[in-house]
Amino acid sequence: MLLLDPTETGREWSSIGIYGRMGNNLPSPAESISLMKSLKVGGVKLYDSDPEVLTALASTGLSVVIT
Repeated sequence: MLLLDPTETGREWSSIGIYGRMGNNLPSPAESISLMKSLKVGGVKLYDSDPEVLTALASTGLSVVIT
């Protein structure tokens, strides 16, 4: 997970998280999203539309971009 905070560069939007799932021993989608929310991430960029991840993101209030 990569977190970016563009407010430090003078932009007026909140931090975003980039959620990649390539690797081993990764936290569950629910745990990752809980971490993003605790860090006050405003949105997340996904590289695929995995149903488990999208279900975990439902009703979180986070903006989602899928590429």
